[in-house]
Amino acid sequence: MQRVVGGLLLVGAVAFGCKGSRLRPDTDTPSATVSVAYFRGSQLDECDDFVVQPFAGGGAAATRAMVDDVTERLSGDNDKQAMLPTSCAEQFAGREVIATCSLPQLSSSQLGRVSFEARLYNAFTATTTDIHLQACLKAGGTWQVAHGHATANAAH
Repeated sequence: MQRVVGGLLLVGAVAFGCKGSRLRPDTDTPSATVSVAYFRGSQLDECDDFVVQPFAGGGAAATRAMVDDVTERLSGDNDKQAMLPTSCAEQFAGREVIATCSLPQLSSSQLGRVSFEARLYNAFTATTTDIHLQACLKAGGTWQVAHGHATANAAH
């Protein structure tokens, strides 16, 4: 398996496990969120939440193993990203979200499933090109632009 080295643009190209599992998540075992912020220069560009949910019987050990796996794939020597102690929504509660990409099941493995949500905070990144929209849709995600913001093709 490959390591994630960036934000939304790479999600569609990276496998976190075997897709298509028919097992159900364990609703009695708490999920955990791994969050990472990406910066363009000194400006917040994007923040991604990866929510891990173990399958029935996996328990806390499965949650920890999944968190460790996602964290390892996100870690690197990239000075343009920062791992966060809280979710993106909590960390950047005062910031306007320009667009989002949601994937209810980014991947699944023998331990559980991983869902994903990207929040784009930089209007330039989210609306001047459709590259993030394209990456989201190719990955099977749902793209939403906040009210009052136009996408790249809206003016054409």
